[in-house]
Amino acid sequence: MCTVVWCPGGQTPTARCCFAAGSALRPAVACCHLKVSRYSNNHRYVCSELTAVFLVVLMTSLTVDGKRFSRCELVSKFTQHQIPQSQLRDWLCLSEKESGMNSGKVGGPNKNGSFDYGIFQINGKYWCKKGKKGGDCNINCDDLIDSNIDDDIECAKKIYKRHGFSAWVAWRNKCDGKTLPSATC
Repeated sequence: MCTVVWCPGGQTPTARCCFAAGSALRPAVACCHLKVSRYSNNHRYVCSELTAVFLVVLMTSLTVDGKRFSRCELVSKFTQHQIPQSQLRDWLCLSEKESGMNSGKVGGPNKNGSFDYGIFQINGKYWCKKGKKGGDCNINCDDLIDSNIDDDIECAKKIYKRHGFSAWVAWRNKCDGKTLPSATC
């Protein structure tokens, strides 16, 4: 007994309704038709150890294409994409505060039901399209969560050109007017 899962509305755990407790994993992640035992009368269940192993493997595979970048790796990438030296610290802060410098991060759902993708948490409602190229950056949102951040940077530059850094809530709340990270490597 190891992984607690819950199902809305008292449903029995199946691939359609189970969620890992306290996580944002999509349906079909937990239990997956494996036998479960009833944990309590409040619709909580405990899955077998096999399910826990399955969940760990599945959760690892969900982020296998993403990469956590170092500051120096990002400075190098930003420089390759002609980010001005005077802005490097802002771009570093933005990527730290939005995603923890993790290119595989998917955030959301937001209040409007949209999701945010990649190292800059680029919003899927406006800038990319899920499953195919689209949005103002004409990019597939899935291309923003891999380890290649060249397309992420180009899209973020487009967002910056239109709205400045204030387009990102994390930059406004955690970078603007604050001590910024060093861009010296």
